[in-house]
Amino acid sequence: MPASADSPIKPQIKKIDGLSIRYAESEPREVSAILLSPWPESLYTFEQMWSRLAEHAHLVAIDLPGFGHSQRRGELLNPPRWASSSRTPSRPSS
Repeated sequence: MPASADSPIKPQIKKIDGLSIRYAESEPREVSAILLSPWPESLYTFEQMWSRLAEHAHLVAIDLPGFGHSQRRGELLNPPRWASSSRTPSRPSS
């Protein structure tokens, strides 16, 4: 979703673990909320609701690696790796 010229979302880039990650923040508030874009969207998914949510909370929206304008790294976009890293270790039998 492309940003409109008057978008309340003002993206920035931060280097995290060697990757350039795009994110946006609203003004500080007592309460904070992290907005993770639905796969495979960008932080502009929240554009229409940003101003209203920002009235109540400090928002941080993040483009996940490989989406929006965040840098990608192949091993982070490998579904078989996601599955193997999310498996619960088996318990020893008693």
